[in-house]
Amino acid sequence: EIEEGTPVDNAVRLLQGQKSNKATTADPVGG
Repeated sequence: EIEEGTPVDNAVRLLQGQKSNKATTADPVGG
């Protein structure tokens, strides 16, 4: 089980944010 705040979780959020909000590339979490 992956706990919140782990590098993997952060990476997943990063990828999801880029996919959902390509216009807001300045936001690592995707807003």
